[in-house]
Amino acid sequence: MALPLPSLSWTKRGPQSTGQTAPTAQQVIDAFDTLLGTCTHWTKVSKAADHIEVRAAAGGPIPNFKFIMGIDPGAGDYQLPHNAQADALYVGIGPDGGTLTTWNTSDPFSGNRFSKYWQCCQFNVIESIHLVESAEVLAVFFRDDSVVNKFWGFILGAMWEGADAGSVEADDRIYGMAVSGKTSIDVNFWNATGQFMSDSNNVTNDLIGGFKPTAPTQFERFDKAYTTVVTDSQFSGVSLGASLVNLPMYYVSKATASDYYVGVLRQMRIGQEFANMTVLNSGAVQKAIVFSPVVGPSTGDCLMFCED
Repeated sequence: MALPLPSLSWTKRGPQSTGQTAPTAQQVIDAFDTLLGTCTHWTKVSKAADHIEVRAAAGGPIPNFKFIMGIDPGAGDYQLPHNAQADALYVGIGPDGGTLTTWNTSDPFSGNRFSKYWQCCQFNVIESIHLVESAEVLAVFFRDDSVVNKFWGFILGAMWEGADAGSVEADDRIYGMAVSGKTSIDVNFWNATGQFMSDSNNVTNDLIGGFKPTAPTQFERFDKAYTTVVTDSQFSGVSLGASLVNLPMYYVSKATASDYYVGVLRQMRIGQEFANMTVLNSGAVQKAIVFSPVVGPSTGDCLMFCED
């Protein structure tokens, strides 16, 4: 393998209803399991009332990658700064996979590296689940349908592309995850301080991090490194000037005082929701799946899963 990494192709799945306005953790896990059954690149390995184990598809580019989503795993199993929350679901990743022994520990795959757990939603209000998948990255969003603009979610997998061979793992990947935490995603979730796809340093808010490529057993928190927004159309034959933003998102490590460059998110970009929806509704060729926590037109931020 070599840089640059292969292009990702995205597919939207769902929504899948939980069938409840106040579901239990098991009902949310069951609904996620149903939605996962429609996926091409991700599949269930095992499931119980309190957790589900998922892996990337066999024969794919990251065939060993696994993650676990479950209820509060217990003291010592959290990745800081998150803590115990009785009404939260948690998620953790294991890039090398392995055989699951006991899920709610800090070492569920018997010595293979594991991130520990971060909160990804408040389960007892989740009415529907939405998913965007590719062969190397999975995005899952949870929604309280009875409240306008109330989402939670997580993104995980080989999320970043590094600068060169010295800044990635042996397979040229950088593995990590982003979570909303128990706190729901805000309208301006890219730019607002302490919102989705950034690091809030809070016990229930958003966090983002990954395994350090130069010391791959070490899981670190990352954060955005951009300071300004540039304009560039993502859609063929459409020119919206400054009304559409498209910015590759660069991240740095937060582990030390001398932060180092990590990489750029793979085909996930900041956008302006109203401008993007204007393009999609105009009949232009769609080159991105647009996600926004806003229901209906808005000038708030959106997350674009781009085809190039």
